[in-house]
Amino acid sequence: MATADPTETPEPGALSRRRFLLVAVPSEALAAGTATTTAAAATATAPATLSFTAATNGSGTLSPAGDRLVVEVQNILWSIPRVTSGGREKHEGGTAVQLTQPDLEPTRPVFSPDGRKLAVCAYRGGGFHIWTLRPDGSGLRQLTDGPWDDRGPSWSPDGTRIAFASERGGDPVQGSPYRVWVADARTGSLRQITGLAGQEGPLQDGAWEDFDPSWSPDGSRLLFVRAKAGESGLDARTVASVPADGGGAVETEHTEETDAQVMTPALSAAGRLAYLRTAGAATSGHGSCALVVDGKAVAVPGDVAPVPVRWVSRDEVLLTVDGRFRLVRPDEPDAGTAIPFKGTLSVDRPRYRVKRYDFDGYGVRPVRSLHLPALSPDARQVAFAALNSLWVADVSGGRPRRIVRADPTRYVLAPSWTADGKALVYADDRDGLLAVRRRDLASGKETVLAEGGRVHPALSPDGKR
Repeated sequence: MATADPTETPEPGALSRRRFLLVAVPSEALAAGTATTTAAAATATAPATLSFTAATNGSGTLSPAGDRLVVEVQNILWSIPRVTSGGREKHEGGTAVQLTQPDLEPTRPVFSPDGRKLAVCAYRGGGFHIWTLRPDGSGLRQLTDGPWDDRGPSWSPDGTRIAFASERGGDPVQGSPYRVWVADARTGSLRQITGLAGQEGPLQDGAWEDFDPSWSPDGSRLLFVRAKAGESGLDARTVASVPADGGGAVETEHTEETDAQVMTPALSAAGRLAYLRTAGAATSGHGSCALVVDGKAVAVPGDVAPVPVRWVSRDEVLLTVDGRFRLVRPDEPDAGTAIPFKGTLSVDRPRYRVKRYDFDGYGVRPVRSLHLPALSPDARQVAFAALNSLWVADVSGGRPRRIVRADPTRYVLAPSWTADGKALVYADDRDGLLAVRRRDLASGKETVLAEGGRVHPALSPDGKR
């Protein structure tokens, strides 16, 4: 499991990056090159068992009854008993039971107030959305959808609504600022809460983002982080609040005075504000994450993970510390209680024939994995992508001509011809996002036709669109 950097600004960002998967279709001829590969193919599968007793930046949630912990480890949800009985003895923790499959990739689980459901942010289907499920892993239901990211679910105290941060409503390719939204847990109907027209609030003299929402104990207000967006990233120092129906101004609840970032604010039933303070290496000499309660840092022994703070009582929070899930009293941080666990995960380990790159070899060899060849209007030439370049070759044979050479970190793809056969239209991402370009074959002159993540261009028959 990849280790998240606690010095990074929390999950949302000024822009969300979209990624595309390009599939190369092998071809038998048409070009020559200098490298050869042997196709890798799985020859056998060797099942293995992964055992673990800790999590890397995994978050957890304690059931309202206090008897069960649900956690994320290895992008999977697990259920752990808080107390295990053995004869007359009772032990904290126990065996972790797998609740979800690896393809769901759930994060930030949180119990509903009645303990009957869980809400998570999950990545199934290629986007971050809000899902609900029962504590035994059944009843999985997708609550939000669309081309936008939805993150950080938080149940209302009455269990009827789920607040989350979302970039919905903005550009689905380039991304948009995050705002706080609320979903009806039964119908899925959505309501935007922050960033509304005419809504007043701090830091609105420039670009800003809202994320990590949580509810006040009475359900009347939503707390969240409001971050100022700049060229170097987000400056997240403000904990703000807004009426839960969005019908009022945003107010500042707390401002972090240190040179650090804030994330995951939460109010206890007694009105105590807790959040995490993260600082980068430039500030602290090394990346750090600390619990702050009532504006004061709590000296929790060990490394605190940058995951949501969960109040489990009026004076106790659930944290992830040193990979363990620990109940901590902010007024007595040394007296925290860990909930140990052990889990096992079956992992398929395919065995592959090793690909042979042969970078030291010389000579002319056939190129494989040509991409989307396109025949010219007169059927005498073919354009295609290979070796990170665009080529044109005569169908009668001969050496192909390289038309466009891309930087090694960029992609070129999907060439198509103009009706007169004098130019190619294609896509590349030399400026960051994929753009459509027209290249005159005789002069080499290029014109940008469309920007902002556009791919697979196709000209109209008259060549005007």
